[in-house]
Amino acid sequence: MGSKVLEKHHRYPTSSGGTDEPSNISYVSSGKHAAWHLLFKNYSPVEIANIINTTWLDPDYIIVVTKAALVDNSGQNNQFIVPLSENARERRKRRHVSQHHRRPKSLGGSGHAWNISEVEQEEHAAWHILFSNMIPEEIVAEINAMWLDRAFNFTATQIADVDSNKMPFKRKAFLHPCYICGEHHQSEKKAKRCKRRGFIVPRYTKGERVRISIPKKEPECGVIIGWHTEDSANPHTYEFYTVKLDGGETRGVFAYNMQVLVRGKWIKRRQVMKKSKQKRDRWLRKKGF
Repeated sequence: MGSKVLEKHHRYPTSSGGTDEPSNISYVSSGKHAAWHLLFKNYSPVEIANIINTTWLDPDYIIVVTKAALVDNSGQNNQFIVPLSENARERRKRRHVSQHHRRPKSLGGSGHAWNISEVEQEEHAAWHILFSNMIPEEIVAEINAMWLDRAFNFTATQIADVDSNKMPFKRKAFLHPCYICGEHHQSEKKAKRCKRRGFIVPRYTKGERVRISIPKKEPECGVIIGWHTEDSANPHTYEFYTVKLDGGETRGVFAYNMQVLVRGKWIKRRQVMKKSKQKRDRWLRKKGF
């Protein structure tokens, strides 16, 4: 499958005065690094928490931000709760919108309006690359460990006045797992249907020249140098490549933003699925990964 490309992530962005000190550096995969900056760019911890609270996090939880650098006279860290403002982030008009279940369906989330956020398709994929279907405590632990400025700390706190119509947030023992993607389903029938979808495999070949077309951006051309299943939250759905652009820059790109030149026209190839690991591995060798 090719080696996993690791990149430096500055926990306190250099654009805000961050340094290259080891304490400010985390080494993360290129796919996750691209996903983090797609979602949160170089925002401050308060802005990041605001975005997560208003769009992504289970609505029964809220992120509390602690600034470790500020300590009051009693010796306790100053904590503040980020307000649930609907205008936390000015979002551009979306051309490809998908529905995000703030409490995952595999963990009991419903399709009701209180649990749905409409997000851009690319951002939705980026969120699941970073956090898959984690519970709030796991999301916060991942952010604190790898991504956040060390002067701050996130804590997931459950909101007291939970609507009685919402299902309690628990990992239930009776949920049935899909061995391919790791998601849990509330019935064995749904789990079997999930398994039957098979494994996603690369539709493009290593070394193949592609064009990257992202809405509202100029098309760019480059060569594929890697394919990463380890960065994919769900092997049934997401297909992620590392592309070296003509200018020398290396970038992570989703398959639905890529095109290949065929008979003088740039076209997208269809998604390819394989039913077993053996067939998937043979396909990977054929494609050069």
